[in-house]
Amino acid sequence: MNAFSHRSLWFQFMRSPQSKLFIVGSIMTILWVGAAALMWQLQHPLWEEVLTLGFSHILVGKGMSVTQGHLSGMPDWLIIILATYCDILSVLVTYPILIFSYENFIERHFFHRQMRNVFKHAEKGMNRFGRFRIVGVFAFVWAPLWMTGIIVGAVLGYLMGLPTWVIMSTVSIGAAASVVCWVFFSERLFTYLGWVNQQLPGRALIGIILIAIMVQLLMRRWKARKKAMASLQTQQHIESIHKVDAED
Repeated sequence: MNAFSHRSLWFQFMRSPQSKLFIVGSIMTILWVGAAALMWQLQHPLWEEVLTLGFSHILVGKGMSVTQGHLSGMPDWLIIILATYCDILSVLVTYPILIFSYENFIERHFFHRQMRNVFKHAEKGMNRFGRFRIVGVFAFVWAPLWMTGIIVGAVLGYLMGLPTWVIMSTVSIGAAASVVCWVFFSERLFTYLGWVNQQLPGRALIGIILIAIMVQLLMRRWKARKKAMASLQTQQHIESIHKVDAED
């Protein structure tokens, strides 16, 4: 794709209905990074935590970011505000790109390689939450399960045919409720661990990181094996058909 095509694609995206969400998400990103930079300039002690907690929340998830916030000594209200803010920021930036790609590039290899899994998990969520509509989207985002975060929840709302403002409102409320529950659970857990042994909270964080990495590696290995088995079965089926045709 040449430079002209890239420019044309960008203009097409900016004229799409999803572009407004993307602009708002981009502004929120600039404000978050700018606030951390201002805190650094003013030598505020929490500037680094504000920045790293946000990145860990976007890249890893709320379990990691909330735990990190508690270990750094951030107050609960600040953890809730920052984690919810980053959740909303991430969906406003990512959701428009996903939907634009789904509506325009669904048949292209790039979509299947990079984005198809998000829609696949959302389609699976339709079986359990689809009949509940708005309540289903809220529960999907709130539930602390694998691949049930705010971005997949927004795609689920899109597949249900909900209006964009309803989707954004529902997933934002669901994300805030999920963060509050994580903060409450994490605070109780680390209070108990700290009472048992002062070094346990830090070890628990390391354990969470290792478990998350192991789960991700196991999931990738399982998917690769499942794909290989399906490919082998397909090949065997084709060979059996050819064999029958040859005998005839």
